[in-house]
Amino acid sequence: MFGAALQAKLCSGSVPQTRIDSAFGGVLQYLYHIDLGNNMKKATILFTLLCIIAALCVSVTACADEDPQYDAFFSQWQNAIEDETPIKRIAIPGSHDAGSVGMVPIACTQRDAIADQLRGGVRYFDTRVTQSGGKLKIFHGPIKGVDFEPIATALATFMREHPSEFVIVDFQKLSTDAIDPLLRLLDTSGLRDLAVVNATDAAPLEFVDALTLGDVRGKILFTWGEADDRPAPIPDGAQDWLFPRNNDECSLSGSVLDSLYQGDLHRKSSEEFIRSAMPEYHEHYADKDKGLWVLQCQRTGGADLYLSEKSHNDNMNAYLLDLYDSPELERVNIVMRDYVTDHDLQKVKIILGMNDAKGILSADHASEYRAKIAA
Repeated sequence: MFGAALQAKLCSGSVPQTRIDSAFGGVLQYLYHIDLGNNMKKATILFTLLCIIAALCVSVTACADEDPQYDAFFSQWQNAIEDETPIKRIAIPGSHDAGSVGMVPIACTQRDAIADQLRGGVRYFDTRVTQSGGKLKIFHGPIKGVDFEPIATALATFMREHPSEFVIVDFQKLSTDAIDPLLRLLDTSGLRDLAVVNATDAAPLEFVDALTLGDVRGKILFTWGEADDRPAPIPDGAQDWLFPRNNDECSLSGSVLDSLYQGDLHRKSSEEFIRSAMPEYHEHYADKDKGLWVLQCQRTGGADLYLSEKSHNDNMNAYLLDLYDSPELERVNIVMRDYVTDHDLQKVKIILGMNDAKGILSADHASEYRAKIAA
């Protein structure tokens, strides 16, 4: 009853969203700093508060746009990129913890389901899968979210309907018990048939480094990371279509995708994070200069990740716009954001604008491309 009443008030506007955000932030800030130790009383408090917040989040999330309407252009924006363009040169909108929609604020980093993010132009998905109750689930830290099977179905459907597009599904983190059922699902859902396959004698990094968009249209590049926080070997029989990704420290050799993450920098203020992390991340990839790379643009560690991103958004957007006229632009590849499909797709449009600045648009589609990202 309480949740339904709150939902009605929120949707009618009688309770300001900022007040709800502040309430979530205050309670979650307490949770974030609480030191449980062995104190059962504190553990009980934590569990109770988490239950309250989970109930509140259901009612708040219900007011979100469940069927966002995005221009059809964003479902097929890669149609405007020249076939011969190396995929490592394309600026690609990326989604951090892509499947976390609907989770509590301390774990939720996206407002749209992956199916809607695809329609909104996102082409890289940071994907974390565990097993719970006999089902594959998305997870973020200790929080479990939506089922992965409908996501697999949505990916397969989208790719078959949009053969101009290329997508990266980055299985960054897995639980060991999820590996076998995940491989079976990739097969039965048809995603295995859509995978980029290395049918050459080249090592994975050399193979991916040489790929052009024309080579991979209508395909998904699957990258494979850690299981239970340890590097996960590529399963037998999958070495030609699951590609190794690096760890957070980027200390592994031969990985096709680097996504350097220095957690202490992401916990700094927005301004200090950009000042400290961005040059370090660019320098890392300049030194490697091979394969794909993810520029991690999100801040970390707040009790409410929506509020954290809200305070960071303008600064990050300004930084990315400045890259248009920077020598570093040429190296920019995957740009990963929280809440990447904001209401007017501003973040997606800024990232797509980099492709125009790089000069990789086909003459036949350039005018429409520019008009759509300027709208």
